[in-house]
Amino acid sequence: MMESIKLNLIPFPPSVNSAYAHFRDRSGTIRRCKSPAVLDWNGKFYAWELVNRHEVRNAKNLLQTLNGLIGMKFAFRMSKQRLFTLKGTPKKLDLSNHIKILEDSITGLLGFDDSLVFKLEAEKIPHEKKSSWVDLEIFSL
Repeated sequence: MMESIKLNLIPFPPSVNSAYAHFRDRSGTIRRCKSPAVLDWNGKFYAWELVNRHEVRNAKNLLQTLNGLIGMKFAFRMSKQRLFTLKGTPKKLDLSNHIKILEDSITGLLGFDDSLVFKLEAEKIPHEKKSSWVDLEIFSL
């Protein structure tokens, strides 16, 4: 039997393309730091973690029982306006750029290395609401 845990209504992460800002320090060395978009999302993710602490604890407990092979299924729920133009053609939104930030945050929160993830699934799901969020299922393989 495949065991799984679902974590719902996770804040929609920013794209990895906008995750970091680069600047030159006084010595002329180029440095990298988290962008304001990521810092803002980190606050939303932390608030989500506090509200969902029971589900997070259950997920941690489940992960301790798994044999190390983990799968993750992401459902990126977005408004139709975010996904499609007025003519109904898909807008450019690279889903994989949003997965990395969320995967790193979830694996850090739950205390496992993302190298243990052997299967990833992701889909864009349009809806009528204006907000966007992610539902995640973590399962044993």
